[in-house]
Order: sequence, then structure tokens, then C-alpha cells
Amino acid sequence: ISDPEQSRVINHANIDESLFEEIKQRVKKSLENQSYDAAYQRLLSENSHFFSTAAIHYTEYKDLVDSISLKEVNEFAKEFFAEYAVRAFTYGNIDGAMLSPVVDSSYQSLGAKGITEEQVASFENKYFEFSKGKTILPVSGLNNNNAQLSLYLVDEWNISNQAHMDVFAKIIEQPFFTELRTHQQLGYIVAGFTASTQGFCGMATLIQSQTHGCVDIFERADKFMKEFVANFSNTFTKDDLDLITNSIIEEITQMPNSLGDRQSRFTMMAGTYHGDFEFLEKLKKHIQAVSVESLIQFIEDKKLFSDTSSQMSFLYRGTGSPEETLPEGFQTVNDYAEFVKNLATHQPYKSSKSMQ
Repeated sequence: ISDPEQSRVINHANIDESLFEEIKQRVKKSLENQSYDAAYQRLLSENSHFFSTAAIHYTEYKDLVDSISLKEVNEFAKEFFAEYAVRAFTYGNIDGAMLSPVVDSSYQSLGAKGITEEQVASFENKYFEFSKGKTILPVSGLNNNNAQLSLYLVDEWNISNQAHMDVFAKIIEQPFFTELRTHQQLGYIVAGFTASTQGFCGMATLIQSQTHGCVDIFERADKFMKEFVANFSNTFTKDDLDLITNSIIEEITQMPNSLGDRQSRFTMMAGTYHGDFEFLEKLKKHIQAVSVESLIQFIEDKKLFSDTSSQMSFLYRGTGSPEETLPEGFQTVNDYAEFVKNLATHQPYKSSKSMQ
């Protein structure tokens, strides 16, 4: 965008009406095709949409495409780069001072002015808070598989909570897969992992199955998690913990092997953690501090997977699958817009730099 010719293209869509209409139809078709996405992909997408305060659901978005005119796009393009912030990263022997002329040039080429850090913080990374209690969100689509994605809330996000959840998720990962994939043969996609990207810290389970209903796989996964936690303190040793923590530390401290991996890591630090490039080092220290005793205490204090803990489950019933009775004790969300009206919002990770 520092190139004058490129900035001219950015600020003006120089195409005729017929090509513009063709582009719109391609966009609309791609949105319509999302209904055919794999069941587990739909659930991951629905989860991201649910918590983001700025997201527009693809079913709403595709209905808006036809109403957009070329004139509106040109007007939008003129204002798009009127104000913006550049968040850049370097790798190797290039320091920040060497990037400043490039940033300044981009502002000059587009006739734009910068945005302060306070302005950036006012509109980025806003999420709805995790709903208290137990909630189910039925999801529809045109895929013939069934799936469930369950999120178990532990607490609001901080580095210590994430360290404990990363350790516990690593502990349960293989037993969860072995029991539900290998022994019960629910489906090819069976996973348990840390959920800590939307301002809360917790655990997630994801299963896709063509042979079992979405409620059935949900109940099997939920039962496993609760039984595992109930027996955890009687079976886990310090030697077991050392293997887990060493594995996690090796994973997060390993240098990226490709430019793509490097960019992915830097983007995460610049965006998710608001420029806290020391975050992984901080996380490493907290993981090293986890003990068997602190992990057991953490599980007890947070009431992990208990009947009183907060839980949100997305259930996808595939085409042709029979209806099932939803689990008792859960609130079912059929009107998303109405439901989120009562949820507070927050901006996670803003304080990560102050956490040691």
C-alpha cells in the first residue's frame, strides 16, 4: 500500500457493472456453500460467531450481497483507508526504526492519518461473556454428519488459568481420544483441547459422527469428562506431570520451521496478545510452576465439569438424522439475537503485558 499505483486501485474499484454483478454472485455462492461445510467446521464457525460482538452470520450476510451497489463500494473504498493503524512485525536483522519510513509512506500514499492505541483498543477484540449455567445451541446445515462442540467454562482468562488448563487438556487429550474414537468408535474427528481465545479460559470437546446422533455423542463426551475428573486425583503422579509439562514447553518454545509458521506466531502475539511478544515466555514460567497439588486444587476450586459449572454446547443434527430429546437441565437457545442481549461484553488480553 506504499505504492501510489496500488493505492489508487485500493481507493477505487475500476470495474464495470457486469463484472461487479458477477463478483457479487460468486461471493453469494461461496456463502451459500457454507451450509454444506463439514458438521464440525460449522460448529467451530458458529462458536466464533456466537462470542464475537461484530460478527455477521453468513446466512444474514448472503442476503445482503444483492443490495450492494458499485457506487456504494466506490464510496466505501474512498473512506476505507482514511484512518488506520499499522501493526507490523519484523524477523531477523530488521529493527522497528527501519519500518517507520514504510509506515509513513503508506499513510502519505493514501492520504490517511494514524489511529491512536486508545482508538484501536476501543473497537478490537470485543466478545460476549460466557453465559452462566448450561446452554445448548442447535445448529442446522446440509451435511449428513452429526457433531457436538462443548465448551466448559473455568474462569476469566489470565496466564495462570491458561497454564493450568493447557496442562490438564494435554493430560486428558489422549485418554479422551482413545475411549471415544478407538473404543466407542464414534467417528474420525474426536478431540479435547484448551479453549482460551475469547476472553474466558476453559476446556472444549469436539466430535463428529455419522453413526451416532448429536445428543448421543454429546452425552458420551460429557460423561467421560466428568468421570475422568472424579478419578483424576487418585491416578496422576508427578512423573506423569513432568512428561506433560515438558511436552508443552517444548512445543511452545520450539522455533518455527517456516516463514508461514513465524508469521502465524508473530500475528498471534501482535493481535491476540496486543503486542506482548514475551507472552510465551511468561506462559512457560507458569506451566513450570504447575504441580500435581496445584492442579488438583485448581480443578476443585473451579468445579471443573461439575453439575454447577457453566457449559455451552453446540449440537449439529445432520440431514436425515432422527430427532433426539435434548439433555435435561440445559437452556436451549433458538433466538441468538434475543439471547445475547442479556450478555455483557469484554475485551480480553488487554492486561497481558502487566501479567508476569
